[in-house]
Formats: sequence, C-alpha cells, structure tokens
Amino acid sequence: MDIIKSTLIGISIGAIPGIIFFEIIRRTLTKGFFSGFLLSLGEFVGNFLVLLLIYFGLSQLFTFKLTNILLYITGTLILGYIGISTFKLTKEDIEKSYNGKKLDRNSFFAGFSIAITNPVAIALWLSLVGSYISERQIKRP
Repeated sequence: MDIIKSTLIGISIGAIPGIIFFEIIRRTLTKGFFSGFLLSLGEFVGNFLVLLLIYFGLSQLFTFKLTNILLYITGTLILGYIGISTFKLTKEDIEKSYNGKKLDRNSFFAGFSIAITNPVAIALWLSLVGSYISERQIKRP
C-alpha cells in the first residue's frame, strides 16, 4: 500500500508544469524532438542523483547555509538565462527549426543543472525520502 500511496503523490506533484516542462516545449519547437528528449533525460538523471544523495544519508549536505546559497545563486543564473533566451525567441526561429532541426548538445546539461539546483525539487525529495525512511524504521520490530 505504501508504494501505491508514494506513486500517487509523485504523479500528482510531477503533473504540475514547471520550468522543465516549458523548457522542453521550447527546445522541442526550436531544436527538434531529440533536444527536448535530452533535456528531459538530463532532468531525470539530475533528480535521480539528488534522490540517491538524500537516500544514502547525504541530506545533511543540503542543510548547510553555503550549499543553499550556492544552489540559489546557480539556480537563479540558470533560470535567468533560460528566461532571457526565451524572450529572445522569435517566430522565425521556430519556423527555421521546421526546415532543418539542429541538435542542441547542451540540452542534457541544461536539464541536469535545472534538476540539481531546483530548491523546490530538493525539498520535495527530502520530505518524501524522509517520510519513507521514517515509516520503514517505525515498522521494524
């Protein structure tokens, strides 16, 4: 029953569109399907890495002020860059992409960096993994 409850919580939180959703759409429109796929793959790998770090006990790393400051600054710079590049996007850029879709090899890194610097996602993983571990410890005889 716990796995069903956890899965439903994960799906309900994952269904909310955020920065990664809109960036996947933008990259897919301007650079093709494979660039959008690489972005989502990078985001998956980044989230999985954060999840593993938390699960194996490195959650204390995220409690240090310096770590939080670095995450906030890096995340702000990444999201600011994405926002500025989105505002520079023109209709001609999208139309050119239909003729010759160019692969953006930075898509994987962009997805990865968004995932590992997103404080909301990190807080989500901390709370979900923490509740999962505490439930397992309570049920042990």
